[in-house]
Amino acid sequence: GRLRQGLASIDEVTAEFVTTVFERGESNSCNGDSGGPALSTYVESDGTLRSAIIGITSTGSTADCELGDRTSYINIQSPE
Repeated sequence: GRLRQGLASIDEVTAEFVTTVFERGESNSCNGDSGGPALSTYVESDGTLRSAIIGITSTGSTADCELGDRTSYINIQSPE
């Protein structure tokens, strides 16, 4: 019943997926998060800070969502 957010570093981007690896000091998606958005924040050339949905939470590599888990988000942008 509580909305949460966190930060993670992108590990890999392909035409199908954006992948993160859960490391200390970062956040992770887990069971029940499927379908939720993955947002990226970036700075445009004019200095404007923007956010965009880049993926949809899909799956993780471990059932327990612990350190080292690779989370895949369906890429809804481009591989770049």
